[in-house]
Amino acid sequence: MAAWTNLRPGAGLSGGILPSVYALAIQPDSSILVGGAFTSINGSARTNLARVEWDGSVDTSFDPGAGPNQTIRSVLVQPDQRIIIGGDFTNYASVPRKRIARLNPDGSLDASFNTANAANSW
Repeated sequence: MAAWTNLRPGAGLSGGILPSVYALAIQPDSSILVGGAFTSINGSARTNLARVEWDGSVDTSFDPGAGPNQTIRSVLVQPDQRIIIGGDFTNYASVPRKRIARLNPDGSLDASFNTANAANSW
């Protein structure tokens, strides 16, 4: 349970007044996708989205780049390992995406799933 201990606000997250985790998804390889309102996890810069290993260490092979510009509130792993995220964001890696986006397994934006004109609120 070390990973869960490391994800408590103040124990491994930083950013804002009260950094928060709002969404978790466990992938088939047992890594954990973490979404919320934070700027780092366990000392690694990650803005609102990260993937951690079972021991709480940040998986650097998952690189969201600039990532979402606002809070992530939901995360879903599809059967093909692509990832759907939802939340307050209007950009992902500086590309317009209104509150929903699909990512490739490595954290990069799946450009074929265009939601630039999607939902107007989370």
